[in-house]
Amino acid sequence: AIVVCTVLGIATYIPMTLGLFLFIFTALWRNCSVKTILQAIWAGVKESPKIMTIFLFVGALTALWRMSGVISYFVYYGVKLITPSLFILLSFLLSMLVAYALGSTVGVVSTVGIIFMTIARSGGVNVFRTAGAILSGSFLAERCSPTSSCQNLISGLCKVDLYRHVRLLQRNAAVPFL
Repeated sequence: AIVVCTVLGIATYIPMTLGLFLFIFTALWRNCSVKTILQAIWAGVKESPKIMTIFLFVGALTALWRMSGVISYFVYYGVKLITPSLFILLSFLLSMLVAYALGSTVGVVSTVGIIFMTIARSGGVNVFRTAGAILSGSFLAERCSPTSSCQNLISGLCKVDLYRHVRLLQRNAAVPFL
């Protein structure tokens, strides 16, 4: 429903509301009480301000990077400083570093990813490998970041300590990192 609404230009809150009603209907069909359903909905609503704040700051930061010329600055000096033989590795590591700091894969791909893809294209580096390095680094680090909206949502909904949860994810990420 979200894909159809996106293609047709319809607001995405409509299919999300439809999904909520389908989940409520399913819960009622499985003999959950109305009180339990409302408590679950309220628990999710209570966690949303924290997640929305993270989304707001990541969106503001990436917009400011674009408007202030940070991306152009890094492209200009990146072409001069980065050698093609190390470019893929540096793309992976720097994407990982920024994703860990921001906690956002999409924020990294839409900012740092553009920088690295522009440098790769102008420097004759394989753009497919560069894209793979950017996505791999940003996804890996975002999953291990305490600023990640996903990790904050999961720890909030599951009532587990965020930092303990992130430490376990970091330990599990060592093998994919290597």
